[in-house]
Amino acid sequence: MSTYATTEEVRAYVCIEAAVLLPKDDDDLEAMIETAELDVDRILSPSLPRDPVTGRKLTLADLSVVQVEALSRATCAAVEWRALQTEEALAEGDSGIEAAGSVQFTDQPRPPAPKMIEELSGHGFAWRSGTVGTPPDGDDET
Repeated sequence: MSTYATTEEVRAYVCIEAAVLLPKDDDDLEAMIETAELDVDRILSPSLPRDPVTGRKLTLADLSVVQVEALSRATCAAVEWRALQTEEALAEGDSGIEAAGSVQFTDQPRPPAPKMIEELSGHGFAWRSGTVGTPPDGDDET
């Protein structure tokens, strides 16, 4: 069962182009929402513990009303983005440049839905930084 957004919220949020692509059955849409929630969790800080009941990184009871609304909109935006993408686009990574001289690059995971990030921005959520931190044992290799 979805945690961050309801089927009603998704249907009310998405653009017309995405609305016609959404599953008609609420159970199928619920599954799509659950996948979108994983997209949201993926961009949040890896240090956030998961709720033992929902498996999600955020617990609605711990958030302000404004944060809950932003989280719902972000999840809806992720559903909308997924509906508008092809299955091939969702399965592929963003390879970008494959080589520069003798340096080879591996595929990168696809970027998150831009509108999802916009909806979460400015509401105090802990983000995945993409930077290198101090090793867990405290040794600072410099």
